[in-house]
Amino acid sequence: MTEANEDLKQVSYKVVRDENGNVKLECSTIGKQFVVEKISAQRRATKDAGCIASLEVLCIINKPTAASLAYGFEKKNNETILVFDLGVLEVGDGGDTHLGGDDFDKVGIFSSYALMHRDKGMDLLKDKQALQRLTETTEKAKMELSSFTQTNISYVACS
Repeated sequence: MTEANEDLKQVSYKVVRDENGNVKLECSTIGKQFVVEKISAQRRATKDAGCIASLEVLCIINKPTAASLAYGFEKKNNETILVFDLGVLEVGDGGDTHLGGDDFDKVGIFSSYALMHRDKGMDLLKDKQALQRLTETTEKAKMELSSFTQTNISYVACS
């Protein structure tokens, strides 16, 4: 829970601790809590595989981050690497290892939010469901950009 503290501020769902201190994701719409391990079972399976191989698994990172780190592994100088379509990763001592497609999602979500607030006077921060729909719409638009040079995000889909 403490490791994810900064990320928790940027998600539209609620993260809670159960009576045993375990982290759970709460979906208030359907009134259920989900165990994080079930949602992230693949990451857990990867960590378990490392432990079976007698490795001490400290952290599981996303594949794009791993590829970028591998690129800079034997570099002697600190440098900044642009990872096309994913984000920017600083290589060297104390570099930021948080990288992924969610970087672009966040920029798209913020831009869409700002436009909706300006043009329609809508404050989605007060409506978690509308913010979630905006997030999903923005992610869909990002995927469309894999096939097209431009796409539109409709205000109607998010209101």
